[in-house]
Amino acid sequence: MTKLMQWLLGLSLFVTIWATLLSERLLQSTSSYRLHIWLLPLYACLTFGVYAASVVLYRVFTFNNCEAAAVELKKVPIRGDANNAPLPVSRLSAIFECSIKARSIVQGYS
Repeated sequence: MTKLMQWLLGLSLFVTIWATLLSERLLQSTSSYRLHIWLLPLYACLTFGVYAASVVLYRVFTFNNCEAAAVELKKVPIRGDANNAPLPVSRLSAIFECSIKARSIVQGYS
């Protein structure tokens, strides 16, 4: 099952339960609960937004620096136009190794 299918399944379950609560087939609600039932999608969106922001901030603050790649990049001399100058292949090895480490760390959180 792909991630898209999982999200669509969860969304359809949420909409089904929400529609059932709105139609009052499951339980008879009073007027005070009815307002919160109507606002349930808004509550869900706000909760998801707070969760997503907290995950992004957590991963930004706990991102590991790759010291080997930083040392390699400092050794590369800047010649001419630094924006268009390619890095030598020998210097890219440390950057590539660091990206592999970062990818494995990120996949470990998933």
